[in-house]
Amino acid sequence: MNLELTAEQHKIQEQHREFTEALVIPSAVAWDRIADYPRPLFEQATEAGLTNRIVPVRYGGRGLSVLDTTIGNEELGYGCTGISTALTINELGLLPLLLAGSEDQKEAWLPGILADREVVSFCVTEPEAGSDVAALQTTAARQGDRWVLNGTKLWITGGNAAAWLAIFAVTDPDQGHEGLSCFFVRADAPGIVRGDPIPKMGQRAAPAVRIEFQDCAVPDLHMLGDRGSGFLTIMQTFDTSRPLLCAQAVGLARRARDEAVAYAGRRRAFGQTISRFQGVGFMLADMDIRVAAGRGLVRHAAWLRDKGAGNTREAAIAKAYCGEAAMASATDAVQVFGGVGYSADQPVEKLMRDAKIFQIYEGTTQIQQQIIVRELYRS
Repeated sequence: MNLELTAEQHKIQEQHREFTEALVIPSAVAWDRIADYPRPLFEQATEAGLTNRIVPVRYGGRGLSVLDTTIGNEELGYGCTGISTALTINELGLLPLLLAGSEDQKEAWLPGILADREVVSFCVTEPEAGSDVAALQTTAARQGDRWVLNGTKLWITGGNAAAWLAIFAVTDPDQGHEGLSCFFVRADAPGIVRGDPIPKMGQRAAPAVRIEFQDCAVPDLHMLGDRGSGFLTIMQTFDTSRPLLCAQAVGLARRARDEAVAYAGRRRAFGQTISRFQGVGFMLADMDIRVAAGRGLVRHAAWLRDKGAGNTREAAIAKAYCGEAAMASATDAVQVFGGVGYSADQPVEKLMRDAKIFQIYEGTTQIQQQIIVRELYRS
């Protein structure tokens, strides 16, 4: 792996950085308070080519690699991981279609989704099934040439703004994880009821909702891949999406470092800046270490995915490390700021709230550790 960015990757980085500085950072606090989907920013990001980036050019996307996209995501995450999650949610929601959909399905849906600037959400989590995706209870029963969905999905990011849903449901209850299938469905289909955004600690600009399926009839042609292939689609999706997600965590950790370094360099106590105190200086050094290490882990996992090599272990390592690193650095930044850091007037307070979810969604840190152990014994 060549660690030096290409000229094109530098352009990608700069484009995302300029967008973040001009539009994300200035509006982050406002969108955090509004706690709704930032549709105007999604429109602006789409105009700038910063959404649907991994979709191949032939369908209207930008055709960026996973590695290229992580470079952009770090910059967006630096500004606000709530906004960055909202702007990039399609790259999670569309992955099942890209990975498991037929050519006819891709040609039928992708160009319209991109041209109409539609939002796509990924529907796996349920009230009683989060990290254990094999425990899903939403069912899809075959009735003639269609499937009838019943059940509940929870914590569906962007679900209130979505035009399409990638839904995972049980089609064969006796088959365990091999009984899951994936469906790509219009979000306004009869039988789909969406709730209001769930109040959250952080990442409020990426609202999550509850979605009910009440005898929702889905044509057979909306199944992605073969019947029973849903679990595999979920796992393949995460091998791509985890590096993309972790890049945002690295961006947050970098922002926490920069805020803490700047504050410690100007705050004076006992006749000197607090950066000169070893207790503070060591925290700043640890923040810098986490950014460098996290970025390396993310880009390595992304590079492997682009090569077509197995990256399940590396993606899990990146997710486990970067989630913990983001939370640790945000917490340390609040500590460096002291009492003022506990105030909502300071950016580090929001960073700490936003960071916590990186230890939880798309598989908790502990689930990543289980994956790593499994992969160690598999190799």
